[in-house]
Amino acid sequence: MNELKQKALMKYCMMITGDKWDAEDLAQDTILKLIEINQADASPAYQKTVAKHKWIDRIRKRKRECFLSGADQAGGQTEEIRAADECEHLLKHLAAELTPKQLTIFLLKDVFYYQLHEIAETLGKPESSVKSLLFRSRQRVKRLSSDVLQREAISESGSEHERLLIDAILRHDPDRLLEYAKRTWLSSASQPSCISMMRCAA
Repeated sequence: MNELKQKALMKYCMMITGDKWDAEDLAQDTILKLIEINQADASPAYQKTVAKHKWIDRIRKRKRECFLSGADQAGGQTEEIRAADECEHLLKHLAAELTPKQLTIFLLKDVFYYQLHEIAETLGKPESSVKSLLFRSRQRVKRLSSDVLQREAISESGSEHERLLIDAILRHDPDRLLEYAKRTWLSSASQPSCISMMRCAA
């Protein structure tokens, strides 16, 4: 990549991040990604697309980290372990209450922060169906009573599938969520090779 393109990319990264350090990190990540996919001499428009998706992914990761650890970080490792345990406990209950299809869409939207059209494209389903399933899953989650969420006895059936769900959240890896969908409800005719293929910079 020549110097002019690098300057243009840095200017764009500064515009979307609003911070010098974030912009420098984003520009470096973008250049590495372009080299990785053999597009080092790509057009400025393509470079901006890669940078934009890299930034979206970074924002999503930050939101997921907040979801896991909560606002109070003072507890250090102990707090992180407790948050992970609570996350695992909650996911097992959600898996028992929602269908695999509902759970996949609920997590993609409300935990991984995908847009409806992204979920529809990723899963090969109409956006209207995704919207309907999301609504039903949210309604069922709202109806979960406090005593259900506090129960300690959880069935071991389907534990392999539950582990995929838990890993998807704790590892910040939506590809594991797609693997869960493949094993439970997503037909081979409609499944993409991986969630990250929907975005060139995933």
